[in-house]
Amino acid sequence: MKWFRCFVFTVLLVGSVADINAAEPTVAETFLRQWAAAWKTSNVDRMMQFYDDGPETLAIESLGHVRQGPEQIRKMFEGAFEELVFDRVSVTILTQKRQDSVAWATFRYRANVRLKETQMKFVLQSRGTFILRNDGKTWKIATEHFSTIPDVPRVQPDR
Repeated sequence: MKWFRCFVFTVLLVGSVADINAAEPTVAETFLRQWAAAWKTSNVDRMMQFYDDGPETLAIESLGHVRQGPEQIRKMFEGAFEELVFDRVSVTILTQKRQDSVAWATFRYRANVRLKETQMKFVLQSRGTFILRNDGKTWKIATEHFSTIPDVPRVQPDR
């Protein structure tokens, strides 16, 4: 967690985090594209490959759910994939930054889903934030946070 505090301090106080070059796919764009595509697989192991395996890894939802560590995050995906089919997941990057082995991105998340039991279709929308850390080989989610988008229903029927 120490690296996270240092990163936040740098972003908020020093302002030395460089904007990611938009001329080529960025770390955040590539990572988010792969993460969004993995939802359609409904494969918990595939989703867990995107998360740091340390006990301080966090998944936070604005509804008050906080999951810490890989075991709790795994249970989150198991529950979602047990009830829902993710037909399409898309992300639109709003902001992104990178400094050395830490990257940060905010994005808009949209998922077209079906309830397995009834096949009813819904659209899920929220704003997400990822803090990514490079473990020397790959980028991993160290912290994720999802919150509502003002004036946009979090869940609505898919027409």
